[in-house]
Amino acid sequence: MCSTTKRLTLRPYFACLRVFILSFCLIAAAKTTAQIPDYQFQLSSPTPTNNKFSWTHSGQVIEGFNHYNFYCPENKRRIGFYFHNANTELSTTRQSSSGQAPSQINNRTRPVLYILGPGTQGSEASGLALAQKFLEQIKHYKLPAMHIVSVNGGPSNFYTKDIGSGEKGLLSLVQHIDSQFKTIRQRSGRSLIGLNEGGQAASRLLFTHPELFARAISANASFAQEHQHSKLPVTNPLNKNNSWQLAFLYAKQQSPLRVELLQIGHPQHSTWPANEAYSSFLEQLGIQHRLAPLKLEAEPQNLEDISILSLEWLLQEKP
Repeated sequence: MCSTTKRLTLRPYFACLRVFILSFCLIAAAKTTAQIPDYQFQLSSPTPTNNKFSWTHSGQVIEGFNHYNFYCPENKRRIGFYFHNANTELSTTRQSSSGQAPSQINNRTRPVLYILGPGTQGSEASGLALAQKFLEQIKHYKLPAMHIVSVNGGPSNFYTKDIGSGEKGLLSLVQHIDSQFKTIRQRSGRSLIGLNEGGQAASRLLFTHPELFARAISANASFAQEHQHSKLPVTNPLNKNNSWQLAFLYAKQQSPLRVELLQIGHPQHSTWPANEAYSSFLEQLGIQHRLAPLKLEAEPQNLEDISILSLEWLLQEKP
């Protein structure tokens, strides 16, 4: 048989093989994709961002917080963050009433709360207003101290996973904080809270990195936008990098690392219906969570109420 005849004879075989491989890939992709319910949500407008993005914003002087920057090897750049050191605060304000020497207080390990601010750009300054409210409540109610970090989320506020992304910066920041300060260096000692776009990121990071974070709080998050991303073609990276698909994948893996999510929202805000739907979705998946409404008379962006609800949840006894 000549070589031309052989090629003609093998063509149907290779055609069938290509069809088989394509079918296998589509089936494999479907197995890793959740059957997300179809909803028609009203999409909320993104939080306006007026400033040009920078990886470090050090212009604001905030009482109780210091601005630092660190070198992130993954991003090959320095990244800024605001930090409240609970031990420094306590050594000057509570040593007389506690009866302990400053050195004893300074040596205590503390939990860390990472704050992801609103906006389509992730300046570390965007989370400062919420960080201040947390600090005010801790001081006012004499609650257990914690370190507070306001994080830079990168040029698209944690959405990208390429070089220079906010996610890689945050993971590197966690290592830096643990190496430089007295922290509880376990997942039980780290919590995330995000506001608006930062709230969406907090939920995604919780399900992506349960080895680092045990709890997260999403305040006024647009789970409608996350749902919209879950319906994009499978070739689009956002199809899987969204709160709905990531929760499904986390539940499917049956990870022994249990996580908890608190959703905070206003019942009269445009984001509330999607929050209710997402809460039902988590219930079906068996993921521990709570949906907490703000008071009807409160403003949707009432940071004081958000901080109080968050601290009550963070400090409650866990099973």
